[in-house]
Amino acid sequence: YQRRVHGVDQLDRKFSGTAAGVHRSVFQTPSQIHLTLLMLRLYHPDELAHARHLLYQAENFIEQVFAPSDTLHLKGLNYMNDDPSEVHVLYMQVAGLIQDKILSLVEYISDAFIQAGFATEREIEHNEKLHITLMNSKWRRSSDEDGSGSSAAGGRREARVPFDIRPIMAEFESVDLGHHPLRTVELSRMGAKTSGGYWVSDQTAHFPSDEEGY
Repeated sequence: YQRRVHGVDQLDRKFSGTAAGVHRSVFQTPSQIHLTLLMLRLYHPDELAHARHLLYQAENFIEQVFAPSDTLHLKGLNYMNDDPSEVHVLYMQVAGLIQDKILSLVEYISDAFIQAGFATEREIEHNEKLHITLMNSKWRRSSDEDGSGSSAAGGRREARVPFDIRPIMAEFESVDLGHHPLRTVELSRMGAKTSGGYWVSDQTAHFPSDEEGY
């Protein structure tokens, strides 16, 4: 996505003047682009330790289901609601047969964390919609160009303001970003970042790989 539009700054300049509500702050930081499998709330060190063990155990399942040749095919944009002029989430879709394998992994991980008491059925009811979020209105900051609206602590807006993605969809709805190797499943700590800009990982499960030393 970043490669096709030459970065978030260029996309912002291209569409901010023609698409209502589009501002650079609603775009995902390129270094944080990821495919979400499950969101967790872990409040205590013992819960984190248990979650780490569950993900460690998941690597056996991953090795049984996935092959080193499996890749993630990213193709097409979509959005969460019915009106493209008032959207809160724009996302990249996962295409091809790999969807079935990834959904089986989502089901395995979801079941494991539900049984452990870290998630509920209601919290995972939309997990079957595989997506890589590229734009989200909840990331909007009060320092956007129109300066309207109140802001929450840290510069975040209190009220979510939708954006018009029709110009973006007209140009990029069928964008194909190709096939990408599957590397890891991370138990990431949102809010804490590495020097590379991604979230700190508390546990990692690896996909099968033919790469030496990986």
